Amino acid sequence: MSCPPTMHRSVRYGTSLVEVVVSAGLTGLVLVAALDAVGGAVLATRIGDQQVDARLLAESLLAEVVAKPYEDPGDPNDVVFGIESEEPSSPSNRSAFDDVDDFDGWTESPPVDRNGTPLTGLTGWTRDVNVVKVSWSDFLSQIGDASPDQGAKKVIVTVTNPQGVSTSNCAIRSKYGSLEQRSGVITNVVSEIAITLDTMGEVLTAQAALSNHNGE
Repeated sequence: MSCPPTMHRSVRYGTSLVEVVVSAGLTGLVLVAALDAVGGAVLATRIGDQQVDARLLAESLLAEVVAKPYEDPGDPNDVVFGIESEEPSSPSNRSAFDDVDDFDGWTESPPVDRNGTPLTGLTGWTRDVNVVKVSWSDFLSQIGDASPDQGAKKVIVTVTNPQGVSTSNCAIRSKYGSLEQRSGVITNVVSEIAITLDTMGEVLTAQAALSNHNGE
């Protein structure tokens, strides 16, 4: 009695070249999509950080401006709008500014503190200040520098980042109110506000020197 013939079935291990190519293509597509997502997230974070930086820079300088006296404390009758004759016509810093409209036309790049020292990590940034007289009955209505003062000034601080994107903050400074206390009034006054942020390894410092009604 003869035995039935034995059937041998070969078993193949491994992958074919086609499978390798297809797998590599799929992996590449996944990596490209992942890198795009990561790149978009990083860019969005960077843009968000710059927007925060811009707001802080604008608000710090705005606080410094509106804390100054409404008009020249040395001569309240002086109606000159802008820098007075006894002050430097082209100042290198803001230390001599003693009233709100002295800041009109001020520009700095990079941003500096009131003594002219550049703030760290802000190369390519710019800050500009515009001060205008406005109507007391309508703060949106600007009046000319030579027109009689109506007791209100609008301060606009514009910050521009290295990519040319601008952010503006504004405030209305009144001739009347708590910032115009008469001499001799005893009160507590904040002299300086400073903020330091560390964003993705970049340190940003913003500070504003505040003054009372005597400019001290």
